[in-house]
Amino acid sequence: MSLHSHFDRRAMFLASLKGKSPEARVDAFANEVLETGGVWTTPPGDYDPDSRALFEIHLHGITATGWTESSAISTWVAMAHAKAAAACPRCGGRGVIHWHPHWDNGHEPCPDCTCADQKAAG
Repeated sequence: MSLHSHFDRRAMFLASLKGKSPEARVDAFANEVLETGGVWTTPPGDYDPDSRALFEIHLHGITATGWTESSAISTWVAMAHAKAAAACPRCGGRGVIHWHPHWDNGHEPCPDCTCADQKAAG
């Protein structure tokens, strides 16, 4: 079983964004880009804030663009949720299947995701 099946950095990062203010989200994205080798392209420093400028985020295999930082972040988050939901029909991209309430940690790794990871690795 691969380590990826137990630890998906994209899923952990996506979960960490819940409830954060827009300013905190920008900081979180900046840190994640630096830590993982992603790319955050911003307009040149002398662009007019009242005009349109394209922001791009390439992070965890997802590319998103927007006219502002917040719209690029919102687009990235929406694309990450869609990619996670499409990743596995059994667990919805979470990587675990819950059979008890969350408070007793009743879950196991998703066998479909585990099998897919083993096929990709082998």
